[in-house]
Order: sequence, then C-alpha cells, then structure tokens
Amino acid sequence: MTALSPRCSFSGTALKTIACITMLVDHIGASCIEAGLLLPELETGEVSGGAWNQISLYQLDRVLRFTGRLAFPIFCFLLVEGFVHTHDVKK
Repeated sequence: MTALSPRCSFSGTALKTIACITMLVDHIGASCIEAGLLLPELETGEVSGGAWNQISLYQLDRVLRFTGRLAFPIFCFLLVEGFVHTHDVKK
C-alpha cells in the first residue's frame, strides 16, 4: 500500500460543465435578482416585506454573482490548455 493516493482530476468536459453552471448562476443573479427584483425596489424606495427582505435579497444576489465569477478563470484555463496541447497552432 502506498502512502500517496492517486491524483483525482477533472476532465475538460467536467470543467466546461462546471463553468457553464456557474455562468448560468451569475446570469440568474444579474438578470432576475438585480434587474427584475432588486433594482425596482431600490429606485422607488419601497421595500415589500420590510428591510430584512431587501437585505436577504441583496445577500442572495451577492452569493449568486460571486459564484458566477468562477466561470471566467475556468474558461481561461481551458483555453490555454487547448492552445498548449494543440498540434497545429495556425488552425
């Protein structure tokens, strides 16, 4: 029995799936929460359900947006890996 376990890694397809899901989460936060729910209440100064509802909605928006920011570095990593491992750079 060896002391080191075999290294677990993600395939390119798994990384693309993770990046697509995190990008979808980011877009949900941007389009639904910010544009659809949060901004109209902030512009009019009205808060339905009290200030706690607005604070929790804002926190949910931040969590969705920060989670979605993982997509860009993952896609950049996949882009560089594809460039490094290509056989014909001109294509």
